[in-house]
Order: sequence, then structure tokens, then C-alpha cells
Amino acid sequence: MDSHPSNIQIPWGTPFSKIMPYVGYFLMALGIFVFLSSNKPLGIGMFCLALIPAFLREGIIISPSLNQVKSYWSMLGLKFGKWQSLAKYKYLVILRSQTKYASTGSVRVPLPEMSRTEVTYDVYIMSANHLKRIMLTSFKEQKDALEMVRNLSNDLDLAFVKYNPGKLVHEERH
Repeated sequence: MDSHPSNIQIPWGTPFSKIMPYVGYFLMALGIFVFLSSNKPLGIGMFCLALIPAFLREGIIISPSLNQVKSYWSMLGLKFGKWQSLAKYKYLVILRSQTKYASTGSVRVPLPEMSRTEVTYDVYIMSANHLKRIMLTSFKEQKDALEMVRNLSNDLDLAFVKYNPGKLVHEERH
């Protein structure tokens, strides 16, 4: 059912840092080398463990025809996750978030404080009262988030609204 043509797939990529798949590939090669050169059980173990950082991925699948969404983990093309109903989710929302990264020098090498702020635009589907939400994806540019929301709004028949958790709209608080 995951590969149904009408499903909307939003891959998030690896749950690890961006370098980890390359570390996994290196450890796979090292495992093959160890297997061929000396210690077969250690080589097989290294190779198998290296599959996780090399090939583990995550994402979201939305099935408009079944009115369901699934947050998944994928390994070598197999997707694992639980489907849940979209019946309570009525709106699409874009939330702007900021993450500040700062680093300071050590006592031995004094450096001026260096910092940067990363702004992202996160796309969510939300319940009528905005208290329940599922993050679909994140963009660095607002125009990209708006384009995705427009497409999803048409595909899922959901309204694009401004985030307002204080206003209840036809739903009780749970």
C-alpha cells in the first residue's frame, strides 16, 4: 500500500547526522575486508551493524484515498510504521522556527563567541483546535513551504490557516 500511486511520500532522510551514511559505507567496506582477511564473525557483525547508519531513513506517507498518514522508518526499502486516521486533522499550518547555534573558544585559545541562527518553515497538519499536530516536512525558504502547502491543500482538501491554538473550532480538548 505504501507505493500506491495516489500516496504522497515525504522523505525526511537519515535520522542521523549527514555524515553517518558515509561512516556506514566505510564500516561496511571495513567489515568486508575483515571478513576476507581474518575474522569472519567480526566481519559479518561489522557489516550488519554498518547497514543501520548507511541505509536507515525516515519520512511520512499520506494516503488521501484512505484518509490516513504514516510516519515511517525505512531500511533497504522496507517501511515500518503505524497508519493513523486523518479524520481529526482539518488544517495545514506553517510554523516558523529558529534554532540558535553558539560556540565559544577554550581558555587556552580565546576566540570571540561565534553564533548563527537557522530559520526553518515547518509544515504541519493540525486538528481543528490546533492542539494535535503532525509535522510533515521543513524548509529553509518560506516560498518552498507555501508551495508545498498549496499542493497539499488541493490534494488533501485541507484549509491553509494561521496557527491559533487558543481558538477552538468544533472540537473538544482531550
